[in-house]
Order: sequence, then structure tokens, then C-alpha cells
Amino acid sequence: MRPRELPVAIVSVVLAAFLRAPIGAGECQGVSIFPPDSKPYGKTIGEWGDLWWKWAISIPKDQNPVLDPTGDLALVGQLFAAGDPQTCREAQGPVFFLAGNTGGKSARRVTVPCGMAVFVSILNVVGWGNDCPGCAECIEAVTRYIDNFEEAECTIDGEKVPDLERHRGASSRCYCVVFPEKNLFGTAPGRYEIAASDGIWLMLEPLCPGDHTIHWTGAIGDFALEVTYDLTVKPCVLRRGDATGDGQFDLADPIRILNYMFAGGGLSCLATADLDDDGQILLNDPIYLLTYLFSSGPNPAVPFPNCGADSTPEAGMTCDEYPCP
Repeated sequence: MRPRELPVAIVSVVLAAFLRAPIGAGECQGVSIFPPDSKPYGKTIGEWGDLWWKWAISIPKDQNPVLDPTGDLALVGQLFAAGDPQTCREAQGPVFFLAGNTGGKSARRVTVPCGMAVFVSILNVVGWGNDCPGCAECIEAVTRYIDNFEEAECTIDGEKVPDLERHRGASSRCYCVVFPEKNLFGTAPGRYEIAASDGIWLMLEPLCPGDHTIHWTGAIGDFALEVTYDLTVKPCVLRRGDATGDGQFDLADPIRILNYMFAGGGLSCLATADLDDDGQILLNDPIYLLTYLFSSGPNPAVPFPNCGADSTPEAGMTCDEYPCP
């Protein structure tokens, strides 16, 4: 596979190397980016890039967020909770993918659900199929292509993101992709067992609720793009500890949390069960609530006891439904 033949879609986003306020500090501050050598939510940056391409490739052209001029299609294929062998997709977890474009300028308005991390790519490339006679050759070709990038720049809310090139991640192994009819690249539909990608990627912790402006540019060879996102991040509005959503704090709440943890029960607002606001639902959470209810223990973390916005959102602590007034 020759590098100049590689299909390219450049997508990007976000960030400023600010620090978020500690848990419980009361206000979300700035943007936090995972280090390039970390494993956010159990995967390397390169592995998240693989999942990003599985998502982008799986969507027909007329619904594909990469080609979307307005941002209206941003939710297509998102919030993917379980793997699907038919499309080669894997569970997306608490991560929201942002798309760029295939060249030129784009301006989009997108609403990001509460409690979602954001994964974006400044510049990337994917190779697959007949142009990949073997996995090693495929990885080598995409790597060689990205080695030639000429420009990558991103700002969020007017702040420039430094050292983007440090956030490069490539496939460590090949993966399968499934192209639908009338797909993004116009390739023959069907399943391809060998695919690989490389790029400059960023994984952001959940952005503070409210409005953000993200702008980036990228160039490689004769390809160039410029994209602006006006993002609105929804707050998670809830009462911490009211796991049943009935507006009360009683024994039914820790029972609901235990049922979720050990018996497959549901929670429409996960953040209500995270009593200490540490971004996890563990056994200490129902114990925390029981201690508050029956042993004069400390109050749950805010928002409590009244409805309010979770000002320190954690990835995965989503709140699809909660009956606040």
C-alpha cells in the first residue's frame, strides 16, 4: 500500500493543558487531557484510534459525521455500549467521538451528553484491504504516511494546545472493519480482516458543562483542513444518593445500588450512586449511604440534598434521566 493511496480523514479537537479542580472542590475548571503514554479507560491512545476508525467506517455516507456540514449527525453511532461482531465494532464505553472532515473548512454545533470523555484526532490515516497484503505492511504504510505530516494546531476557548505531536498513537495490531453500502470512501462494501491506523489523537476527560469553542487545522501532503466546533456540554442534573429517582433518601436507594452492582439491575442516573464522587460505583457507595441514613454519617457529595448540576463530572457517570424539577 503506497502512502499516497491511503484514504485520509482528519478529525480533531480540543484542549488546553489546564488542571481540573480536585473532586469535591465544587467547580469544574479547565480541560484535562490524558498523557500520551497512559491507558484511558483501559486502552492506549492508539487502541482508541482503532475504535474511532471502526466507528467512522461503519456509518453510511449519507449519515456519516465526517461529512456532516452542521453537526446534526454527531450522535450517529455514538453511545455504543456493547460490541457487535457483525460490524467489528467494540464497546465505546464512556467516550464520545468527534469527527473532522475530508478536507476544507467545516463549522459545527454539537451537544455532548453529560459524563462523557471526548476522543478526537488532530490528524490520522487508515489503511485496509487489498492495499494491506499483511498486517506488518499495513502498519508500516500508515506510519510512514503520518511521519510526513506538516501542520497540526488546535485551540480551545482561545488557548493553544501545546506539543500535539507527543500525542501520536498507532495500531499495535491489525483489526477488522466492515464497510456498509455507499460508505465514506466509496470502497467495495464488506468485511476486511486487515486494517491499521496511525495519527495524533487526544483523549479528554469530561469537559466542564457549558459552551466551548474548538478550532484546529491540519495538513499532510496536498491535504488540508480547518474545523471549528461550538460545543455545548450538558450538565448532569441530579440529587446525589437518590438512586431510585423518587426525590427521597431512604433504604430503597442503597438497595437499588446493590441491585445494580450484583444483580444486573438498572440505574437511569449513574451519578446518583457515586456517593463520594470518585467516578466509580463500588461497595463503599451503598455503605456510605447506609451510614448517612442510619448512623449520622457524612452527607453525600454535592449536589445534595437538592437537585443541582454535578460540577465535577466524571467519565461514565452519565445521567440519562432524573426527575429534577
